[in-house]
Amino acid sequence: RINEEGAKQIESILNQIGVRLLKVPLCGWNIHIDLSFCMVDRDLAVIDPRTLPWWFLCELKEMGIRTVYGHPDEFWACNMLATRPGRVIIAKGSERTGERLAKEGVEIAAVVEMDEIWRGGGSVHCSTQPLMREYF
Repeated sequence: RINEEGAKQIESILNQIGVRLLKVPLCGWNIHIDLSFCMVDRDLAVIDPRTLPWWFLCELKEMGIRTVYGHPDEFWACNMLATRPGRVIIAKGSERTGERLAKEGVEIAAVVEMDEIWRGGGSVHCSTQPLMREYF
């Protein structure tokens, strides 16, 4: 998912089920989009607009996806896990972003301590495995 060949493979699979892949180039050392973007509901995303290309922000708006800015002083603000639409788990230290999400009706299911995980360079989203979900 972080190189052209990986993107082509994922795109091929997604195209078969009618899903369009948006390839978002990230700046500098940021190789994972979960530091910049996370869908938290069907039409709501938490974002760090400083790290995302303008065309992508415009695309979100065109798709009807509202955005909440992660708090700029919280490094892991966007790195969270949506356990279902409108319900998330966030890292301790991201509470100000959590407050912004709560104002939009998002339930903060848990605030978890991630100090040991941060040592390895990840947070809540990074420490989970993908979930199989049914989409309606």
